[in-house]
Amino acid sequence: MLKVPYSRINNRRSAVSEYLGCHIFNLLGIKAQETILGIYRYKDKVKYAVACIDITSKDEEFMEFTAIKKNKQYLINHILMIKNMMGF
Repeated sequence: MLKVPYSRINNRRSAVSEYLGCHIFNLLGIKAQETILGIYRYKDKVKYAVACIDITSKDEEFMEFTAIKKNKQYLINHILMIKNMMGF
């Protein structure tokens, strides 16, 4: 999956943040997607982009963050699951 920011304001920050965040999580032993940071060129525009490898298994479902935000119970359940995994 290739993620290219849709606005100039979030161009660099979102790609770099996702790249760094995933690598930090993996270094801490928390399973996160593998990412590659790159540059996307189209016509005269240059944007930072991040390529992501989906880490879900056959029993899991990949959901966009906007879909998770709309389903509050789903979000609460996952926050509690992560809290338990972290030992809090």
